[in-house]
Parts: sequence; C-alpha cells; structure tokens
Amino acid sequence: MHPLHPEWAVRFPIYLLSVTALLCVYHLVKHSHGKKTAAITALVVGTLPHFFMLSHQSITDMPFVSTMTMAMCMLGIAIAHRPDYQVRQFR
Repeated sequence: MHPLHPEWAVRFPIYLLSVTALLCVYHLVKHSHGKKTAAITALVVGTLPHFFMLSHQSITDMPFVSTMTMAMCMLGIAIAHRPDYQVRQFR
C-alpha cells in the first residue's frame, strides 16, 4: 500500500532543516542589529537562489548547508552574547 504523497517523506525533513537554518540566521542578526533587520535578513537568505533551490529539492546538499549555517549562527550568538566573557584555556 502506497501513501498518497510519498514525496513529503523525503522533502519534509529538508524543509524543517531549511526553516531551522533561517530561524538561526534570524536570531543571530536579532542579537546584534534588532528584530526588523533580522526579519529582512532571514527573508533575503530564504530567497537567495541557491538556498531556495536547495530547500525545494530532495538532495543531500541541504542537510549539510543548513547544519553548517546553524553551527555558524550559534557560534556567532555565543560570541556576541557576552563579549566580556573569557573562556578558560586548557593545555
């Protein structure tokens, strides 16, 4: 028995990853420049041709692009959150 829309089983995780990456971009820019600029930035990134194409296809590029985008945004949030915080270094 086949489901009615089997392509959603492949495309839905990629859709979730792309939306999560856009949310991370939004939160990174929100911390440094405000909500309005963050919304515009997330809209611009979401409509970039390469990001738009990757988020609509079921290929393996989007999981790599979105997780790297999320990692870089989380690093940026960590750096911008408390600039006076010093991390202990271990030898």
